[in-house]
Amino acid sequence: MLAQRRYEDARRLAVESRGILSESLPEDSWQVAAAMNVEGAALAGTGQFKDAEQLLLASRAALGQAPIPDLAEKGRLRLLQLYTEWGKPDEANKYRSGS
Repeated sequence: MLAQRRYEDARRLAVESRGILSESLPEDSWQVAAAMNVEGAALAGTGQFKDAEQLLLASRAALGQAPIPDLAEKGRLRLLQLYTEWGKPDEANKYRSGS
């Protein structure tokens, strides 16, 4: 849905998924973080940069613990995209090199 720019649909499903996951997993689990990250990306897509930033940053550490390496990389790229679109090049540069 994110790739199709269906941001509201992606956000709605991410919020729903996060709620369901939070019922049985700790808030700092990578699964909850993955749903939070998708929600942040969807908010960024609609220009809600400040709210998106909070979710993307909050999910970053847990994504690094995921057994799926692509999740941490997606999280990094979403922060890079957020700051680029938000017009914050100094912040974007922090995520440009894969750090």
